[in-house]
Amino acid sequence: EGIPSCAKRALAGDAITIFGDGQQTREFVHASDDVRAITHLTASNAPNGVYNLGGASEISIYNLAKKVIEIAKSNSEIVFASARANDIYRSLACINKIKATGYEHKQTLDAGLCDTLKSYST
Repeated sequence: EGIPSCAKRALAGDAITIFGDGQQTREFVHASDDVRAITHLTASNAPNGVYNLGGASEISIYNLAKKVIEIAKSNSEIVFASARANDIYRSLACINKIKATGYEHKQTLDAGLCDTLKSYST
């Protein structure tokens, strides 16, 4: 499940399904950081090219689900289902190139999750 469905389920107290063992990792970037990165690159003297806008760190899907449940103050359970075919086990972009331009992410994962949960609870 993605963050939006995980957030909705946690707020409703429903079970959150993890496909696979939960140790697969992802990185997350808040949309506000994406906008800041694009604005930074267009306003700077950064060379043209391709820049990864990935997050600064990775988190396991299991730990992400636990974090969402904790922030939502939910009693949701985590349940496991069979892994999806062709699912990527680990994902972490190299962001050295954009960092070399002086850009740094501002939004933390916890703050982004709080924003997401807040948007679904109103």
